[in-house]
Order: sequence, then structure tokens, then C-alpha cells
Amino acid sequence: MRSCNHKSKIKKKGHENKMKTAKIKNRQKRSMLGVTVILLLLMTLTAGIFTGCGKNAGGGVDGTESSGTNADGSAGGGKGRFIESKVALPEEINSILRFKALSDGTLEIVGQDADYSIYVVKSSDGGGSWETTPLEDISYSNVAVAEDGTVAFLDYTENGLCPVTIVDADGSTHTFSIEMPAEDAFVSVAAFDSNKQLIVRDTEGGLYGIDCTDGSKTVTFEIDEDTYIPYFDVVGTNCYIVTSDKVLCYDTTTGKETDELTALTEQICSDDNLVYRNTDTGLPVTFAKAENDNSIIFADYKGIFHYTTGGAVVEELVQGEQTALSNSGAIFYGVYMQDETHLFVAGNNGMEGALYSYTYDADASANLNQELNIYALQDSDTLRQAVNIFRQEYADIYVNLEIGMTDDNGVMLEDALKTLSTDILAGNGPDVLILDGMPVDSYVEKGILTDICDVVDEVKASDGLVDSIVKDSTKDGKIYAIPTRFLVSFITSDQQTVDAGKSTQALADRIETLAKDKSTTYVVQQKMAEELLLDFYNVDSKNWVKEDGSLDETKVSDYLTQVKRIYDVDDHSDIESYGNFFESGMCDGYRYGTLDSMDLFAERCKVEFGTIADVEDFQLMLSAGTTDGAVYGVLSNGGTSSYVPFLQAGVVSGGNEDAGKAFVKTLLGKEAGASSNGIPVNEAALKDQINALMGRTETSMSFNRDGSDKMYTIEYRSMTQEEADAILAQLEAVEQSALTDRTIQNLVIRHGTSYVKGEKNLEETVNEITKKVNLYLAE
Repeated sequence: MRSCNHKSKIKKKGHENKMKTAKIKNRQKRSMLGVTVILLLLMTLTAGIFTGCGKNAGGGVDGTESSGTNADGSAGGGKGRFIESKVALPEEINSILRFKALSDGTLEIVGQDADYSIYVVKSSDGGGSWETTPLEDISYSNVAVAEDGTVAFLDYTENGLCPVTIVDADGSTHTFSIEMPAEDAFVSVAAFDSNKQLIVRDTEGGLYGIDCTDGSKTVTFEIDEDTYIPYFDVVGTNCYIVTSDKVLCYDTTTGKETDELTALTEQICSDDNLVYRNTDTGLPVTFAKAENDNSIIFADYKGIFHYTTGGAVVEELVQGEQTALSNSGAIFYGVYMQDETHLFVAGNNGMEGALYSYTYDADASANLNQELNIYALQDSDTLRQAVNIFRQEYADIYVNLEIGMTDDNGVMLEDALKTLSTDILAGNGPDVLILDGMPVDSYVEKGILTDICDVVDEVKASDGLVDSIVKDSTKDGKIYAIPTRFLVSFITSDQQTVDAGKSTQALADRIETLAKDKSTTYVVQQKMAEELLLDFYNVDSKNWVKEDGSLDETKVSDYLTQVKRIYDVDDHSDIESYGNFFESGMCDGYRYGTLDSMDLFAERCKVEFGTIADVEDFQLMLSAGTTDGAVYGVLSNGGTSSYVPFLQAGVVSGGNEDAGKAFVKTLLGKEAGASSNGIPVNEAALKDQINALMGRTETSMSFNRDGSDKMYTIEYRSMTQEEADAILAQLEAVEQSALTDRTIQNLVIRHGTSYVKGEKNLEETVNEITKKVNLYLAE
């Protein structure tokens, strides 16, 4: 369960968290936090790839040398480019905490399995094989790896002391504590230098070296404690410090500044994504030694770069746009140059942590043969993961992913859709549309989308698909759009309340009855008016549509009436004061559900309902129910089970249809379906995810509510076969899609909120909604 909204502290066994204000105690939140692995792609490089560092060959701008790419990001003419591949890691490594190339070239990764047990794995053959060592009873907030393979685990501060466990290369361990400048201060960043000195930055502004034998301070950096330092990295005895407006280099032996790196400042500090971003593990930019002691390479979401000390330019070695590193939220765990033709980068793109290898192929065509343009209104880690999978399989296709609405461009929905329509009509539109939030029916009627039955049939034959969703997507024997993920609405409470959840009116009646019992703070899980309206919009909206396509005023009126009855039962002043409503359900590239199971478990309410966005959320709901005695069922109105499409894909007629269909096949396929975000329509992937929860090792999750110090602990348990079968049956029984056109959704939610909060009367609100929606549909 992930939440962008609720005020809570969460910790898990073996993976503990404490939160103080904005500080998250465990730096490895589950899939929600992502942490990213990333990296590189094509570009023309000559045989002497590093010999021209610091000499602008032309085409570089803003202090950055280009490696020979066209304006659109595709490679220039000729042959030669880096080929990306994902390195197979031991099955124990589910997430990466740190990656380091040791002084002898051995690759070392510190990581965790699915149950948060820690392992150190090493490879002496470039990732071909791995030696795995488990570590017991390790608690951490930061991890650092030295050049000889020594690992430092820095724990959370207790009574002004930061405990540190050192695991030496030979496996021996010892501990010490670092004295913090304040009781609540903690270490925010840590890294070893080549002298095995541990460089740390604390939250009070101190930056200093630590002797790893006893925890004593060895050197204090001569830098103003008020200087904002989000992170740093160490290469040899050079500490590269990123501040809000500069990149500085300090000598770790003296603590003195050696250089202000103007070229790196222009490259890094001009991008807020690389400065003003906190990470739970890893860094937005990671540095490593290049071909000699006077040069470095560094990796971020824009690519892999080379810099020579004292130089005026940064050279782009690998362009990030066409690789796993292209997500601006990517987090890096380490970079390594094995030689001039072989690079490694470890990171996380929000959906998975991985190690990538980049090998220069002098015979590979630098020009990609085809171009595939994909358009989505909003960014999605899951979508980007599918793009990465597609690029691995179709290395000769240049993939351009365009996001219509971002935090940076500030484009609103109406403007994004108008621009998209203009581009399509002009013949400059994308080849694939991710149709979430778009007027799908209108696009079908206008002939914008082509039939993709052949793709759906192929995936269905190999993996199976949720048949009811395929059936719902079929119009007159053709499929123009297919959801590749979906969400379903559930309710959890006592049996009588769950039974009432088959009718919105019956549920409102039941909730009003429950309100007579004042034993809990709230009757219903705390939600803003917009969230309540969206929950029941997802359940009921398809039922409002009449045969002529207009909205039924009577059904809209009943929807608003029942939601207001439910809203009026509780005091919403707290959640309305601090809550944020995400109309798309997306936040930081992740699709969120609205059911979290924790308020009911904490006995703060009597009933919870909303969408479930991940199969793992069923385990949380069932585990919580083991203790609180709650049962669950599908939330519906009139007994018809609705679903919310996610990553609904269509191929644009007249574009690169073959490549477009190949991408939809990838997005719908089992490998992409293994992603944890969204319930996969791919049946094989869905069954794998459900079955994985039957063998899960016991863990727990502790949390608080609204900043309270009181902690609640849910003990996770494995799902039984009976429970797994029941959940699969419920998911496969969905019958109809909610209305997905976000223009309609926004009109309903915006005007409905005024009514639910008592600012407008029912008749006025219904008239406004139906008039504006019907006018929009008639356009």
C-alpha cells in the first residue's frame, strides 16, 4: 500500500522506519519509493572514446559535449554505439542499496531480498556469476562500500549517537558510534574515500571524516554549516559536493576545497531534479573514477558523462533518453567504467532496482532504423518500465515517450488534449496513445485508433488475459483500446456492512446506523469530499450513460445524494485542511488506490472502501483483517462490478502501426505485467503475483496516524489457497469500465464537491453537471 496523502509513520521488520518531520527512518520503502536503475544508450563514439575529453568537437551546448546525436536524440550517421543490457543478479537481490567496483575490478552489491534480509554479492567476471553472503541482524539508514569491499551500515540515531556496523571484506564485524551534534540529528549521506575514511554529512550541517576503527572524527570540512548540501559522492580522496547552486570538490584528507567545478555546476545545478530531491537510498547523481586519476564519469537520468579535472566542458558518453535511465526520478547506486568500451550503472527507475551493462559495439548502426512515438497525459513508472523492456527487444527502434502534463510544463488537461488533437489531425501525432483520461469513444468514432485484435489474441493465446476485460473492450468484433492494468473497488468492515456495499443507498443507510455508535473517531476512513466522490464515481459512473450517450439526471442525482449522506456522517475538517486530491490518481509516477486498511485496523473507523491498485494490497487487507476481524467484498452499485482501466493502450491509424502494435504487446505481456503497480490484465502475470503472496515470509508493518507517537503493527501473513482463488475470481468477474474521460470526471467531481460540502443545492448541481457534460459530449 502506498499513499501520497495520509499522515502516517510506517516501519517494517528488518526494514525499520521512523519519521521525524520529513525524515524517513527506513531508506528502503517498498515499491512506492522507488529507487531507480538507469541508463544509457546510443551514440557515436570513435575508437579513442576518451582521448578527446575537454576538447569540444562541436555540437556541445551549455558546457556539454555531444557524442554525435541528432537533434531528435537519435544517433548520428555511421556505425558504433553502446548496447544496453540488464545484468542478471542473484535471486536474493530484490532491491539494491549500494553498488561499487572494488580496486581489483570486482563488482560488489549490497542489497535486500523481498523480506528485507541483507546480502552482499560479488562478481569477479563482470556480472557473469555471483558469490552471495547473507548478513544477519543488520539495521541501517545508510550504507557505504569501500574500495576493498568493506561495508558500513549506519543506523538511526539513538540518544545522540549513530550506531555503525562495519563488515570487513573478510566477513569480520565490529561496531562503534558516531556522536551527533544533537539528539535528533542523523547521518543523511555517507561514503568511503580510498583511505577507508568514512565521510558523513549530518542533518545539522556537519561534514566530516570518521575513523572506522573507533568512530572518532579525523577531519572536519571547511564549509559553512548553513550551506545546503543535498548529497555528495567520493572518488578516491576527492569529495564531490552538490549544493543548491554549485558543485564543489574537497580533499578528504585535509577537508579543504580544491576546486569549484563550473562545468559540473552548469550540468547539475541547472536541473532541480538533480538538486532539490530527497532520496531514500542512492543519489540523483553518482560519480566514479574514469580512465585515470584526473578524470571522472558520472551518471544521472540524462545519461553518463565524462569530465577531466580542470576542464571547461562535460562530455556526454551515453544519452539517457533511450535507456532505463530516462526517468527524472531515477536514483543511482553507483557507476563504474571497466574500460573505454564497457560501463556499468546501478539504479532504480521507480519500479525496479537493477544493474545495467553498456558495451560499445563498433559494428552496430548508429542510426536507428525506425522511430516509435508514444504519448501519455501523465508519467508512469510502469509505462517507462515497459518502454525499457521494449527497447531491450527492439534495439533498432528509436522510442520517444512524450508526457503531456508534467510538473515542469504546467500544461492543463484541456490544453494537452487540444494540442494532441491538433498534432494528430496534422499527421504529426504519436504512434501509440496511453488513453488514460482521454475521450476514447470519440477517438474510436473519428477513426483515430486502429484495430488491435491481433495483438490481444496473440497475448491471450500465450499468457491468457482477464476475459471479462477483453470482452468489455470489444466493440463490434474489434478492439481499439485495451487496458493493460486495472483497479477494482473493495469494501472492508463487518459482514453486514460489506453486504450493504452492493448498493450505494444501502451502504449510506448502514453507515448512518453505524454512526450511532461513537466508539471510533470516524465512521468511514478519512477522505476528502473529492475522494469520496471519486470512489463512487468509479463504482457507478458507467450506469449513468443512456443509450444516446448522454447522462441520466436521475442517476447522477442519486449518486450525489448518497455520497453526501456518507460525507455528512463524519467531521472532515482535518483531512480537508491538509489533504491533497490527485484527480488522475497518479503521484510521482505511481498509480494509487484509495483503500489502505490501516484506519480500520487502528480502530479509528468502522468501514473502509476504495480502489485497490496492487495485488500486494490484498495481503495488507487480509493481514489487517486477521486481527480486527474485518471481512471484505467488492464495492458496487446494483451488483455490477466495475473496474478502473490503467495504462489503456491504443495504436494510432496511419502511423508506425507495426511498431505500435509490438509495443502494446510488450505492455500487455507477462514481463511488463510483473510490475507491482496496477493489477495486470495479463492472466499469467496476475496469477504469479497472487501466488507469490501465498509463500511470503512473515513480516510486519508498523505505522502511526496523524503524527501521533502511538504505533500500530500489522503482522503480515501468507495468503491461503482459498483466499488466493477467491481474489482471482473476484478480479476476473469485473464487468464494466468506469467512465475514463477525465474531462467528464473532473466536471462531476468539481461541481459535486460544492454540493457535498453544502455550498450548492442538489438540483443546481445536477443541472450544471449534466448540462456541461452533455454539451462536451456533443462537441
